[in-house]
Amino acid sequence: MYITSLSLEDVRIIKSCDLSFDQGVTAFVGDNGQGKTSLLEAMFWTSHAKSFRHVSNDDVIRKDCDFAKIELHLTDGQRPQDIVATINRVGRAGVFVNGQRLKRNRDLATTLRVSVFTPDDLEIIKGSSSFRREILDDALHQISPKYVAAYSDYQRTLKQKNALLKDQHIDFSVLDVLNTSLAVSGSQVLKSRLNALSTMRETLQSSYRHIADDEPMVGMRYISKIFGNDHGEDIDPDEDQNVEALQELFLEKINYYKDIELRRAHSVVGPHRDDLFLSIDDRDTRTQASQGEQRTMALALKMALHYVVHNATGDNPVLLLDDVFSELDLGRTHRLVESLPSAQTFVTTATELPSTLKVDKIFQVKNGEISSSS
Repeated sequence: MYITSLSLEDVRIIKSCDLSFDQGVTAFVGDNGQGKTSLLEAMFWTSHAKSFRHVSNDDVIRKDCDFAKIELHLTDGQRPQDIVATINRVGRAGVFVNGQRLKRNRDLATTLRVSVFTPDDLEIIKGSSSFRREILDDALHQISPKYVAAYSDYQRTLKQKNALLKDQHIDFSVLDVLNTSLAVSGSQVLKSRLNALSTMRETLQSSYRHIADDEPMVGMRYISKIFGNDHGEDIDPDEDQNVEALQELFLEKINYYKDIELRRAHSVVGPHRDDLFLSIDDRDTRTQASQGEQRTMALALKMALHYVVHNATGDNPVLLLDDVFSELDLGRTHRLVESLPSAQTFVTTATELPSTLKVDKIFQVKNGEISSSS
């Protein structure tokens, strides 16, 4: 899969552009604040129906405009496809794939698969558990429509349960039904996450060691109250358990935490509270690693998730590298370039491009205007 062209209207400071691309590496070069990241943001939007900057759709639309439009063409080498999105300031966005209106925006993830790397990825390591759950779920959304359905069912039921727990007169028969539904969809979410972790550990370790040019022991464990462990304890889940066993265990834990949930008026156990524990030589990467180690771990984790998607689908997601080289020393920069998968790649930079990066096409970006220089 690769993107053949991108057209934008009124996306951030970009009034309009119409660009065509090759299969290799494309670089967007220019000073900060000129619109480089907005180009990658538009590509990501057509895959996720949201920005990777964690902002609202309003922020994607150019100032004083009512809507923004993104038109992207791609191909898998055999058949062309197109995604056209109109992001409205008022009302829902309209998204069309191959001329057909998309009923569910979440289905975009299997039309265009992308892996995005940004300087903000450091928060995956340093920040709250929600960042780590999000990148894992994002990869799984690109792999399996069944996972998307289970995840959506779980989130919907969780919202209903939390609303019920806040009710002064709880109907416990309804609560039992919701708990059973949570266990059904939640066990499917949990099993998919555990499967992903078991397949990405080797890639995580090899990617980290290559980028860091060092040989530490890199660890990754799934942390969940469902398995009776909390963050930092040396208790690992049995990743080979089937969905039925996980469902039974989930219901047991819900019952165990029932009084706490009633007292706190929200659900305290389930995939929505789980975490990944990442370590370097048994040191917690979040609290005991240097910033260089944390940044390398974030890159290695993103790389491992890229390969999870690739191995599961046979597709090589498009790589979006937003100013990642400026945050790395020269050695890590060159080793990251060596580690990049053989996928179509888009790079933004305000500085010189790495000498080891073979760039096929360069665009200059200034004040929202894009011009080709190669």
